[in-house]
Amino acid sequence: MKTKSAKDLAFEKERQQLRKQKREAEEQAAAKDVIIKELTDKVFELEVANTQKDEWIERLLAYTELSKEDLQTAIEKDKAMVNAAKSLEAFMGFSLVKDLIF
Repeated sequence: MKTKSAKDLAFEKERQQLRKQKREAEEQAAAKDVIIKELTDKVFELEVANTQKDEWIERLLAYTELSKEDLQTAIEKDKAMVNAAKSLEAFMGFSLVKDLIF
């Protein structure tokens, strides 16, 4: 059996360290790839949900024949009415809000 020189031993040791670093880097890259895939899938799901909601909003606006501004005004008016009913309920001590909430 041939004995290795100090230079050969140092080279082997450095080679092992580099292999270890390479393996660790590959493992980290693979883990990040998994995370990226999961996040990409989640973004896609959210984009689909957002598109569906936008389509529903457009359909509802078409049904009501209101502009977005008119619809926002109507929503704010309804919220103000519910808040007034809640205040009156607290003042009078009975429940009106159940009947007003749509």
